[in-house]
Amino acid sequence: MNSLALFIGKCLAFLGKLLGRGSSLPGYAARKIAPDFLSAFHLPPKIIMVTGTNGKTSVTKYISEFYKDAGLSVVTNEDGANIVQGIATSLIKKATMAFVVQGDVCVLEVDEGFLGTISKEVVPQVLILTNLFEDQLDRFGSAKQLAEKMASSLPENTVLYLNGNDPISVYFGELVPNKKVYYGLLDAEAGTYKSANCPKCGEVLEYSGHLYDHLGTFHCACGFKYPLLEYKAEEIQGASFLLRQEAYEAPDSPLYMIYNSLAALSYALDAGLRPERLKKVLREVVVGKGRKEKMLFNGKEGFLNLVKNPAGANLTLDLIQKEKEAYQLYFAVNNRYADGLDTEWFKEIAFEILEATPIKGIYICGEAADALAKVIKEKLPSVPLKKGEGESVILQMKETGLKSYFLSNYTMLAKTKELLK
Repeated sequence: MNSLALFIGKCLAFLGKLLGRGSSLPGYAARKIAPDFLSAFHLPPKIIMVTGTNGKTSVTKYISEFYKDAGLSVVTNEDGANIVQGIATSLIKKATMAFVVQGDVCVLEVDEGFLGTISKEVVPQVLILTNLFEDQLDRFGSAKQLAEKMASSLPENTVLYLNGNDPISVYFGELVPNKKVYYGLLDAEAGTYKSANCPKCGEVLEYSGHLYDHLGTFHCACGFKYPLLEYKAEEIQGASFLLRQEAYEAPDSPLYMIYNSLAALSYALDAGLRPERLKKVLREVVVGKGRKEKMLFNGKEGFLNLVKNPAGANLTLDLIQKEKEAYQLYFAVNNRYADGLDTEWFKEIAFEILEATPIKGIYICGEAADALAKVIKEKLPSVPLKKGEGESVILQMKETGLKSYFLSNYTMLAKTKELLK
């Protein structure tokens, strides 16, 4: 059945290419025919998976580029399709009819909700976990519940690289017997943060230092606390930081880009890759796909950023609130399955931090525009707010001549990028 599934998958992939359409249909169809389809592939000997709420696309890209720079052939799901049928589609396109996927290293971005399913069929030697925030509660439940689900099906021989500033990632690490390597930041300027409950006993965590959202240096009376960090980013100045007495520079200065760089470097240094080459690659790598993607609009440089949960949205607003020039904000939101059907997370976005900035207007489009508008009106009542279709909203923004920032969730991102062209 696996051979038939692969043949059907390749036919569907070829047809999609002819029609100029990319989708996960080949992988979906193949798994309908052969449910354990992924286990049939002969993958490169080293398999690294990257998962987490935020940052997994960037970390996957960084590690892939590190290995390419070292002269190795890398297999990865570069299109970002990270759920089970998406990964199946990616491998269908790369495999021979004998299920052989040629390469030296396989680096896969994996949706945290599908980690258990995928890792049973494709067992990783290494798993890098960026963070676990509250995200798409209708799909995943709470971050604690997601950590417990992930831990229940994790292969025991997989080496874990975990964010030591994230209580939920640390909790995940305590649930499994695997070898663990912790990375984290020290003494960084804090962004918008919030309190969190101890995932072990439920009491409110105490923090000696905040970073953003629930990340920081934490402890609880029950004994739960942040671990010894084997890789620490120190002396952070903009995009620059020290790691084991070596100076590195992230692709950009936002705190989450320091985290993404640190996660990738922690693994790469353990893997024996040369620091001087890692520095060069990290400075030059471009992730794109809406990850703080710089762009000119009205002749002024702003950016487009993918936001899909409160932590990501608030980090983006932390950047925008530093703006001194008059500007406007665009927010495109749907609430489809890929975005999360529940819009309650809008209420946790700290729009109020923009009150003292020179913001001149907020433009909203998408199927969830009404829900977002209600939240913004409560938190920023003095800022003009306009809703409409994407194209008409962009045209209105053009007429102002103002500097602009664009935020979008998953299913609105491609449309937003197309409109901005």
